[in-house]
Amino acid sequence: LGEDFIAYIAQRSRERFKKRISVSELAEAFERLHHQPRALIDLVLLFSSSEGDSLTAILDERVEAQLTGAQYGTLWSSMKPLQQRICLRVARGEDVTSAEARREYALGSNKAEIPPGSINDALRAMVGSHVLTKSPGGRGRYKIDDPLFAEWLRRESEKLRDRPKKP
Repeated sequence: LGEDFIAYIAQRSRERFKKRISVSELAEAFERLHHQPRALIDLVLLFSSSEGDSLTAILDERVEAQLTGAQYGTLWSSMKPLQQRICLRVARGEDVTSAEARREYALGSNKAEIPPGSINDALRAMVGSHVLTKSPGGRGRYKIDDPLFAEWLRRESEKLRDRPKKP
């Protein structure tokens, strides 16, 4: 689903609910919702029944409420350190099997190197447990299966990056 779908939703919401939603705002929301049509329609219905003037503000509030109540910390702590590092790279949109990635994993693990087989095993385990999905036709590209977990990871990644380094 692409631009035609977004334009259709914008037009229908204008006709049906008498609330104007810009195509660009809808497209951005659809992207944040990982292109899930049902989630976008639910968001438009919520927006249409609210007093708010911004679809983005409604989405931000909804995401914030769900992140606050979610148990992503438990999921995170159940993962092995290599899996955690892989997830952070996926959340940032970075390659997970490159030489640079392997150096990052080794550095974070205080090991000389991380063999490609270990990375493949970690990826297989995370795909099997529905933490990651392989992008369609995406030669080694992965994405976080749950859009809210992806958002949580991006936030955690920023916290880790902003944290002062230990001497």
